[in-house]
Amino acid sequence: MYMRVTRGSFEPAKVDDVVKASQAATAVIRRLPGFQSTQSGVDRANGTLHVVSTWDDQNAAAFPRESLGDALARLVQLGVTLDPPAIYEVTD
Repeated sequence: MYMRVTRGSFEPAKVDDVVKASQAATAVIRRLPGFQSTQSGVDRANGTLHVVSTWDDQNAAAFPRESLGDALARLVQLGVTLDPPAIYEVTD
């Protein structure tokens, strides 16, 4: 099993819209091959977000962001800046 950790930042005033757009992106992620689980969190005051998802294998965890289609476009329109994902082998 592998985990994918994505970090991002946004303007704190847009937090509610970012949460909604992030939920839409999560719905798309859940349909990708090899998906197991996901957890998301935001820091409303600082305008940061973290998403941790687990996957069957490294290839599934390394899906291209473009797979998110319109959901990704909505996050970008809201000014969300996403760091490159970090992918780790789960060891416990």
